[in-house]
Amino acid sequence: MHHITVRGERIPVLRKRVKLLRLRLLPDGTAQVTAPLPLTDSQIAAFVERKWPWVIKKREEMAARPQPEALRLETGCQLPLWGETLALRVEITAGTWKRVSRQGNTMMLICGEADGFDQRRALLLRFYQQEAKIRLERLIPVCEAA
Repeated sequence: MHHITVRGERIPVLRKRVKLLRLRLLPDGTAQVTAPLPLTDSQIAAFVERKWPWVIKKREEMAARPQPEALRLETGCQLPLWGETLALRVEITAGTWKRVSRQGNTMMLICGEADGFDQRRALLLRFYQQEAKIRLERLIPVCEAA
């Protein structure tokens, strides 16, 4: 990928068959330009220089946003399900039958003692997929009848 330097920052430039210059910020705050093929590096750099106040403003907005709390998959953690917030309860079992189920306002996660974050996350993802499948199977006949 080609780069230009503006105000000491190395900015990636994607040259494409487009009509307009596009400056965007990636989630990590890195500026990136998409530019029409015929434009020169100096034309692109001049554009970015003119838009630099926007880059600074957007980076400040990004920095001011509250950062999401790191997901913990431990007892007491709150998880969403169909517009509700359920308390997670983790139970450790010596058996091999690992599962997730809903019991009232609690989501039960039964797993092994050695199961870390990735294994617990995989169990929860499978549970969410099963829940979505059940809901969709109920909705399909309603949509077909409409």
